[in-house]
Amino acid sequence: MSKNSVYEGVRQLRQSMEARGYSRGRLLQFNSTTNQLLKFMATNGIQEFCIDTGIKFLGEHYGFKPDGTLSRVNKSRLQDLTMLSELQLHGTFVPRCRNGRYHFPEAFKATAEEFLAHRRFVGIVERNMSVISLYLERFFSYLDAHGVKSIQQITGANIHGFLRYISGFSNQSKDHMMRTVRQFLGFCYQNGQHNEDLTGFAPVIHYEKRSRIPSSYSYDDVIKLLKQVDRSNPVGKRNYLVENEYDIVFHWVGSDVISIFSKADPQSIEHIFVDFGANKILPKYRPDLHRIDEIGYNYILDTPVISDRYVSLDVSLGEYNETFLYDRIIGQLFDQKDVDPILFPYPNGYSDGKYYTLLNSIMQYHALVGGGFPEADELVESHLKRDGTTMIVYHMKK
Repeated sequence: MSKNSVYEGVRQLRQSMEARGYSRGRLLQFNSTTNQLLKFMATNGIQEFCIDTGIKFLGEHYGFKPDGTLSRVNKSRLQDLTMLSELQLHGTFVPRCRNGRYHFPEAFKATAEEFLAHRRFVGIVERNMSVISLYLERFFSYLDAHGVKSIQQITGANIHGFLRYISGFSNQSKDHMMRTVRQFLGFCYQNGQHNEDLTGFAPVIHYEKRSRIPSSYSYDDVIKLLKQVDRSNPVGKRNYLVENEYDIVFHWVGSDVISIFSKADPQSIEHIFVDFGANKILPKYRPDLHRIDEIGYNYILDTPVISDRYVSLDVSLGEYNETFLYDRIIGQLFDQKDVDPILFPYPNGYSDGKYYTLLNSIMQYHALVGGGFPEADELVESHLKRDGTTMIVYHMKK
């Protein structure tokens, strides 16, 4: 991007941010950052903008370190320059603002509003509608920047281009975005707004939220894995039955019920049903996890972690997961804000009276600190940077 096109890019980006409802403070910060960037490029005789130039500028002007802990302001500055780079590469930037105001180009606005009305009609709650609107805004932003001015002009090549456009997101986020695109394209085909069913061009992005499983195994890897299987144990898959010193808990993904069997009294069964209100799973959809995910019902996702008193639940809330804690003695369910204002990761297990979780990367650590989690000391950070693992132990409130 040449110097003149940098000026033009900054102008286009500012206009787009204003149209999408970014706050006045955010726009003032954008103006300040980009003004300093243009001065930096002029002083150093830099004619072409790229993200490397942006990172060098942030380092010299604002003390930005790519491998260090980012302040809130520096995160926003980095996002500004990332959007400028996206504008250079794709002709538009990836919208990230979720403030209730979503910008749909006129060519797609009427159809988008019909689609959103249909999704509300089938029972999608408003929280998930906000996420769907954001995903549509991203899709339409890409189409508009690439000269697509009507629903009929959308092709498979546009869908694959959009997938490249969102390549910086996690596989989970990409899967959710492509699912929204499939649903929208299917709606257009079923209602005669496109004469071709393009849903097959929007792939399913496979992901696993926790384990990092290699794509291939050596012979030794397979033998090692098989040796870990206890063939004398009839309990079955870990994702269905887990135990602690006192109990065994049964659960399956896509459900809102767990069952706890007491080891002291095997005939005693405690069923815990989580009522998600308007967003609970309807009985006719209980066997169909794909449909449950498509509609956006809330459900217990990962295997519950049980203690003598509490049950920790990983709950799917549309695009996001949240940790809930059920108190078995008083029969009350607490969500994240009831337990602690700081977002904490879902525990991996329970031992010696405490929940614990494992951090396997420095990126996980930075994500937690960015959400308000306390910073660890330098020794812990250094260990994580060397691909080490750190245990977080939760101290339960009385």
